[in-house]
Amino acid sequence: MRSVPRSENGSGHRNEGPAFQEMTAESFEQFCRDHRRSIERLYRQSGAAKWNLSEGAFTDALYRSYARRQESGPEFASSDQIDAFLDSLLVGDLALAAACRDGNENAWREFLANYRTVAEGAARALISDSSAARELADSLYADLYGLRQNNGARKSPLDRYHGRSPLSAWLRTVIARRAEIGRASCRERV
Repeated sequence: MRSVPRSENGSGHRNEGPAFQEMTAESFEQFCRDHRRSIERLYRQSGAAKWNLSEGAFTDALYRSYARRQESGPEFASSDQIDAFLDSLLVGDLALAAACRDGNENAWREFLANYRTVAEGAARALISDSSAARELADSLYADLYGLRQNNGARKSPLDRYHGRSPLSAWLRTVIARRAEIGRASCRERV
């Protein structure tokens, strides 16, 4: 079995984490073959086409979710269990995150229209200084957009969104973690 890096999804975006550093081409190909009907149905259901997210990029996002779940939980006992897992994903949010990760401007407009107030509200709830809260939310948008580069590829916290919870809940969690890191670094300086 030939092992190939699964680090690029075709868009120049680099996937991160131990589950994505080395995967066999056969395991991805097998996933595509075994779950083709589910993938096609979920792609249509997700609305990914409105952001010009290809079925291949969407399949990559589904596979990343599957691989992450496989890495962190008990192995799936059957193909039907994998299909049930895929059906449990919030594929609209997953497709939006994947399209944003790939830099699609229409996806970013929709993301900002739907989630900017979520992130800013979460930051304000955690940080009493309104300018510091705004700064936290703004720094998150820059990171989500993937302004940081990793070996020439965009790097985004959206790499770690797998569609198992609503995107709004995930954003609140990311903001809370960043606020805690900020508080911890302030305590260290004192």
